[in-house]
Amino acid sequence: ARRNPLSSLRYFGRIESNLAKNNIRFCGFKHVAPFSSIVKSLPSQTHSNSVQVAIDEIKLQVIDGGKVVLIKLPREYLVQGDDDGLEDVDSGPVETTFDATWLWLNCPSGVLSSSGQRTRSPGDYPGSIISTASIVHTQSITPSEKKTSVLPLPPPPPGCCHPIGTVYKQTSYIDPLAETLLKITWKTQKSRVTVESVSFFDIAWLMQWRCDETALKERRMRTEITSAHSLRRNGVVGSNTDSGLVEIDFNQAINEDKSGGDLHKLMQAIFSHGAAIVKELIDGPHASVAKLGLALAGSLSHGSLYGDIFHVKSITDAINIAYTSVPLRPHQDMAYYESMPGLQLLHCAVMDPHILGGESVLIDCMAAAEQFRRIAPHHFEVLCYSPATFVKQRKGASMTYLRPHIVLQEGPDMSKFDREIIAVNWSPPFEGPLCLPLEQSRDYFAAYSAFERMLDDSLPLKLQKDGQISSESHSYHNLMSLCSQYAKEHTWERKLNPGEMLVFNNRRMLHGRRGFSFKKNSHEVTAADNPGRHLVGAYTNIDDTLNRYRVICRSMCDGKQSSMLNSGNGSSSVP
Repeated sequence: ARRNPLSSLRYFGRIESNLAKNNIRFCGFKHVAPFSSIVKSLPSQTHSNSVQVAIDEIKLQVIDGGKVVLIKLPREYLVQGDDDGLEDVDSGPVETTFDATWLWLNCPSGVLSSSGQRTRSPGDYPGSIISTASIVHTQSITPSEKKTSVLPLPPPPPGCCHPIGTVYKQTSYIDPLAETLLKITWKTQKSRVTVESVSFFDIAWLMQWRCDETALKERRMRTEITSAHSLRRNGVVGSNTDSGLVEIDFNQAINEDKSGGDLHKLMQAIFSHGAAIVKELIDGPHASVAKLGLALAGSLSHGSLYGDIFHVKSITDAINIAYTSVPLRPHQDMAYYESMPGLQLLHCAVMDPHILGGESVLIDCMAAAEQFRRIAPHHFEVLCYSPATFVKQRKGASMTYLRPHIVLQEGPDMSKFDREIIAVNWSPPFEGPLCLPLEQSRDYFAAYSAFERMLDDSLPLKLQKDGQISSESHSYHNLMSLCSQYAKEHTWERKLNPGEMLVFNNRRMLHGRRGFSFKKNSHEVTAADNPGRHLVGAYTNIDDTLNRYRVICRSMCDGKQSSMLNSGNGSSSVP
């Protein structure tokens, strides 16, 4: 079963680990099973369904001369969250370590209880070593320890980055008196005098932030987007809606209270599948886009070039290829920004039944990149280290940005290309001259051509006039065939209906449009200056949108650790 970091583990009993040479002692202790349901309105009571469970063995050990504490516990006591379906990386006991400097920095005594901000930094670390480590119940903490140390009470809720729960100004899910804490006794040398001090840590919080090899693998499996998450040609696998996407009622989404509801469902669909459809729009296109953007992120964004709300329709002398009727290749908007838009909202105001073509298309570029690494590792690597030129230059605009097409998570060995994919940058209509040496540019164009066929189902295979394979090698042709097949299977296509809105994650989903024309009196004519296809759009900032989504998720998590897939913003989702 897919498991989350420890979210509700509370222990009774005590384990002590003494640093005396060859005299390290291990003890087992009792465990109170995680609470499957906690009533927030009863903060002073332990839930009646809780039972005491004996566990085989949990150990603490201070090692490396007091610089590290080791914790070992059975894996079955890692509590499941809302992400069932991930197989365990390792079914054995969990063994993890915490560095003394890390513990000192994250000590509850080193943060402001009202805000969570640190009052310590690595440069302040006095070189303290861990003298002893033990598991203690809050009731056994002495009055003097309570005066000199900050206790993590209320406990930090699941997903909290701070070691204390006071920053949320809310009652704890679990009776603080039932807390079991890790107690660290420090020894610090000051002017030839050894000074002792004590820190207390919430065990559940520590296990949430463990960074052993197994934990990092599990975290990556919960967050990295793969082809299994990608939309298919008919939309979300198993969907029974007309569009193939999750469909949400507009009025229900914008009128929900702070607890979320349909707005949460909408955002969950966008950050799980990449896109969703909003229907039953009761306001005009301008008002609908503005209201939904406000609900999703608190404000609209990226309005300096086209306005906070823009109109996509074919016109003469267009300042953007989107404002024409020619085919629009799958791309991200505003890749020439340091921080491109997060969500894009497109309200279909007009779609004349006589329009020929004009279908909207979507494809998940992050899922495609993960698959591209599997079938074309060399080309994948080239796109990770070769910067492309993204550009927007016209009257009143001059923006350029150099960045690689595929971005990987930083790691100890930056020469490895098996690291987690955290962003893709792709926008063929808005790319400028490549700034690479000759040999590197040849590798780049070969890699680009292959990946583009994975993203654009309109591109044909390269064949000569006689139908024979071109001068490309058979292996390269086979690769191109695989890429083209992927695009055909994973490109979602739909002619939007008037009164519905497509909302998608611009960081993850490429969007495009089939070319279109207007049929008049049985004749096909140009669509320029014809209002037969008119979309009204807007953007939201990715950080503001994620903040809104995470706050809603926190209010609805019911004590479970809530994880989410990467959003494509250049960072892996944590914790």
